[in-house]
Amino acid sequence: MYAPPGSTVARCPRCRAEFRVFYPPSQVAVGWSYCPRCGQPTPVLPPRPHPPLFAWEVYPGLYPETRGPRQPLPRTRRALGVLVLVAAVLLLGIAGVLGGLGAATFGASDQRVAGSVLALDPQTGTETPLPGAWVNVTGSAGPNSTRTGAGGAFDFPCLSPGEHALSAEAPGYGSLTLQFFLSPYFKAPQGNLTDLTLVVVPGSGPNASRVLAVSPFPDLETYLASLFSTSALEALMGLLAVWGAVSILRGRPPARGVVGGAAAVLGPGLAVAGGFTILFLQPTPWLLVPPMVAGVLGAVATFALVILQRPLYLPGSPPPGRPPS
Repeated sequence: MYAPPGSTVARCPRCRAEFRVFYPPSQVAVGWSYCPRCGQPTPVLPPRPHPPLFAWEVYPGLYPETRGPRQPLPRTRRALGVLVLVAAVLLLGIAGVLGGLGAATFGASDQRVAGSVLALDPQTGTETPLPGAWVNVTGSAGPNSTRTGAGGAFDFPCLSPGEHALSAEAPGYGSLTLQFFLSPYFKAPQGNLTDLTLVVVPGSGPNASRVLAVSPFPDLETYLASLFSTSALEALMGLLAVWGAVSILRGRPPARGVVGGAAAVLGPGLAVAGGFTILFLQPTPWLLVPPMVAGVLGAVATFALVILQRPLYLPGSPPPGRPPS
């Protein structure tokens, strides 16, 4: 095979395929490349325009043979491929769950918010129901108001998903505002929003007013954007992990397997770094387990691939990058 200037010809020791490799004439070290047909590490000798050759090439046995990057045993390769594949399945499963939750929120029905308003007696510290107090809700659907009954109870049966502000006011008492978020899956503050307790204290003016439990999402659009962006991120990392697992199982160059394992590690890591962990905390914290397991499996596979694929040189062989004088 003709090798144009700046390249040399290498022959694979496994399948005997010849291929051209770019090699600057100024570089005189023995290098390594991967066969494009079977992926076997192949030694590449630098191009030389004329003799003399190196002494270690003229006299066979002068130096022990230099070995290239090691290939893991078939059983080890299959085990590492399965680890990355399991991590990929976990990431794709999380992506599907979050995407499904976001799609379900689009067509969600109205939510119910109910509770009672209590008045605090500063002298005794007791709390008694406060009838006749105004309870107002402001949110994406506009304002909504009601007055508490004889037991201080209030009820809003039809509130749309999203961020709302619930305020309780009564003559002679300071106002209390509770900012909360409603959705079929995630509610903030955590707890049952159909059994709220709002306690107002006597007084007037801004010092007697309070704002509690600020929602982590300012509106429904931000919540949906967080869901879908996390789902897309986990899906992308899962697809990269699938590609890496298939490459490992087929004995392809190790860099592909390292990329797949690293994707399994970066998927959960980027989600946590982006602040998306709050999406898993309520009401099912077990959703944190699959991405954590995927990250651990990806880290183990990546570390094993890097260790197993490192170049191996026999004692007494020429040091890599420096031919003997």
